[in-house]
Amino acid sequence: NTDPDLEKWRNVYKLPQHGLCKDMHQRGITVYTVVLDVDDRDPGGREIKEIYRQCASSPQFFFDVKNADE
Repeated sequence: NTDPDLEKWRNVYKLPQHGLCKDMHQRGITVYTVVLDVDDRDPGGREIKEIYRQCASSPQFFFDVKNADE
């Protein structure tokens, strides 16, 4: 069961596939994700963040960085 909006942006921006993230989790690999300078108002911004949020091993391993100075 996949969200069509997430899949659209996953394909447009060549973002990680859910299966890849799931495989890494199952193999015991800790996945950290970082989005840099992605605004919720950007086209697909919220969806991009959600894809990376889901890919991270847990919520504390997802980082939403507003600019490179952070």
